[in-house]
Amino acid sequence: MPFWLGEVLADAFGDNEGYDFGFEFIDSDGSRTTRSHPQRRPEVVVKAVCEECNNGWMSSLEGQVRPFLEPMVRGGDARLAVADQMALARWAAKVAVLLDHYEDGAIVLGHDDLRQIYRDGIAPPSYHMRLAFRPEPGSQPFDFYVSGHLAAPTRTTDLEAPTAPNSFSVTLAIGHVVIAIVGGPGMENHERWARGSDFPLMIWPPTPDGISWPPHAPVVRDRDGLRQFHESFWTGILNPEFPRPDALAQAERSQTDDT
Repeated sequence: MPFWLGEVLADAFGDNEGYDFGFEFIDSDGSRTTRSHPQRRPEVVVKAVCEECNNGWMSSLEGQVRPFLEPMVRGGDARLAVADQMALARWAAKVAVLLDHYEDGAIVLGHDDLRQIYRDGIAPPSYHMRLAFRPEPGSQPFDFYVSGHLAAPTRTTDLEAPTAPNSFSVTLAIGHVVIAIVGGPGMENHERWARGSDFPLMIWPPTPDGISWPPHAPVVRDRDGLRQFHESFWTGILNPEFPRPDALAQAERSQTDDT
């Protein structure tokens, strides 16, 4: 997390009792790793960036997104034109990729993903991203949900399930802003790209008419709602005819058994 964003969270959501940073990783086999990190100030440190990148293109990117991301995090008004959405999508892709150093193996990268984020200056074209609004962050101003998925094989309609995760989803809740990201080689599919465009508050692919903040919907009210938002996005992107991640299948089987 960039230093400026930690300072914004501490200022906007000050709490003498400290903060509760939540992290949940859902593997493709349905297993969950859940951690809660009480801390005195809001911060997440990932030591995976060289000095040249940290002080170069990453610093420049922070300067691009801060003018509109800071008021969004605080719950204030903002208007995201297409250029703003593209910058925020690149920023979110960068954050998602860095989370792989927080939970090893969590992010499944395509061949060109890093090059596109770093050198081409865009989020990878196979990624999908949308926003949600969190009205009451309280003492939990930042939570991360990360999942690995078994999507349909890349560039094929074959229904055979892959043998290893080939896609991922990350949901970042930062103050009043929630950003859901789906990506990886399994998402390199034109039909999925078109399907993702239908979601409200999409920033990647961008919403051509712009986005006004704060929105009326979707709204995430608590951590259960955050998990539901996280899961509903990637299941909506995946074609229902393709094999779905075990995490959701297990939940459905459990509901059936209960009835």
